Amino acid sequence: MDGLFAIETNQATEWRPANDPTALAVAKTYGLVFPQRLMQACKNNTGSTLYRLEHPGGTHVLRSAPVAEAVMLRDQCRVLMSIPCASMLSPLVSHGEAVVLAGERAWLAYAWKEGVPFDGRHPDVAVNACALALSRLGSCDKGMFPGLRTCVHDVRAMESLVASLDDLCGPVDPNQDDVAPIRNRLMRWRAVLEGAMLDAVKACRECDRILIVHNDLQHANLLVGSDGAITILDIEDIVMEDVRISASHALFKILRHAIYTGAVSREAIRGTVLPSGLAALAGAGLDIRSFRRFGLLRIVSDLARIKAATESGNMSLRYDWWKKWSNLLEMLVFTEEINEFAV
Repeated sequence: MDGLFAIETNQATEWRPANDPTALAVAKTYGLVFPQRLMQACKNNTGSTLYRLEHPGGTHVLRSAPVAEAVMLRDQCRVLMSIPCASMLSPLVSHGEAVVLAGERAWLAYAWKEGVPFDGRHPDVAVNACALALSRLGSCDKGMFPGLRTCVHDVRAMESLVASLDDLCGPVDPNQDDVAPIRNRLMRWRAVLEGAMLDAVKACRECDRILIVHNDLQHANLLVGSDGAITILDIEDIVMEDVRISASHALFKILRHAIYTGAVSREAIRGTVLPSGLAALAGAGLDIRSFRRFGLLRIVSDLARIKAATESGNMSLRYDWWKKWSNLLEMLVFTEEINEFAV
């Protein structure tokens, strides 16, 4: 689709044959014997490695992460095991523990789920699955899971981002023609943009609904089965965060992907899908104003984090830079009387 809703970096996972004795040994501790084939995901997930194990008893997923994350992983698994929910993965247990330490890594395992990432169709079903997950997670006693990470938003870095808006959105580099349309829109909406970003910074100081949430509810983490049932992936994204931020991020990502794929008309999104999505997430404290403020907060916080990392010499997040700016403008399209879907 032309216009803003045209940048998407999440790709389907590819797998390659692997030979990892430690992974096979870990599989046996979970009772996954006689493996026939071990496959490794071809993606770098911030130090985490994903394996697919095929054996006579079925197919399972093994994930390894730095051993420093073991305490957090254990609490994330304990959260899931305390709230049985059909739309969320159930970790396997070995000798009373869901996380196994081996090869200086922390490992967990769960049953493989068949399906495809959410393709934009039936966004109401996807939103309802996210709403249910957030409700179940939010019902957990935070004090029982001290190993979970609490999300932190750097207000000073966000303010610095807003202060440098003119430099960031200034003249287009002739070697970056692909981002020129985004930068042109940033300058065109300059006044609206600054006001919205400052409101997001203000909202950051109002984060007081800190609950256990899944912090990356988006299309690539929503697995749709042949029966239409949705499974939520990436349990490593279970953290403590203001639930309005997680809910806003989920709704925004689902709506923008529906537009990106052309699965739902723009008129339907604005007229019915967005209002029904807000109603489904009302239990998370979402209305149109909080959707805008806390959705923008998440995007501005991510941009500030990328900017700070880049300035310190860490370029690993830079690939997301222009996508996040595009996302920020898309959020304004959803919540402002600005109609540039096809520009």
